Amino acid sequence: MSDNPVETTATEAQPSTPVPATPPAPDVEAIKKSVRLETLREAQSKKDQEIARLHRQHQEELRQLRETVRTPLQKAGYEPDAVLDDFDVRQKAARLDSLEREAQQAAAWQQHVTSTAAAFGLDPNDPRLDISDVDPNKAAAEIVNRARAAMLEEAAKERDRAMADARKAATAAAQAKVDNGDLDVLGGAPNAPAPGLMDQYNKEMQAARGKGMAAGSAIRDKYRAKGLRV
Repeated sequence: MSDNPVETTATEAQPSTPVPATPPAPDVEAIKKSVRLETLREAQSKKDQEIARLHRQHQEELRQLRETVRTPLQKAGYEPDAVLDDFDVRQKAARLDSLEREAQQAAAWQQHVTSTAAAFGLDPNDPRLDISDVDPNKAAAEIVNRARAAMLEEAAKERDRAMADARKAATAAAQAKVDNGDLDVLGGAPNAPAPGLMDQYNKEMQAARGKGMAAGSAIRDKYRAKGLRV
């Protein structure tokens, strides 16, 4: 039986640590939509609370009115409950007419907002079309102005995106030429000189010695036209 201890490798001694997964990038559009919906819900809740408050106030005013006119009606020979019930019916009918007019006005306004947004290529819920701070008498014209401004803003963003894409495409194309050894991109001559052209140039210049400067200039012009830098 061997007295040597069993060796344990580093891999067996130390368990591997799992690499944490990269969290997904946040969905910015979903976050914006969620915030917008939450804002609308809060606004609707405040509106509902205000309507409930006005309803309670209206009911209290009616109660006080009924108590105030009951005795005079009796003294005049009228049945207070019958008169007051008829008053309630008339008042409710008038209120119903008012609500119907308000609903029609709201529907017409929403149609105006929707058609205006569509004409300028926008979402009707675009926050830039919010005119809650505008005089109601000027709202119809103001929403058109804001829709036009939003459209121009989107057009500018689209133009910037298109220019950025064009720059990326041009950079990629230039990099591809560099990778392929294109001398136009590397700063070389439009047409690379053929191999051995320098040797031919040197031979002709050697042969032209003693023939004057004009002969040498002609040779240089000849080989420069072929892309040789001399």
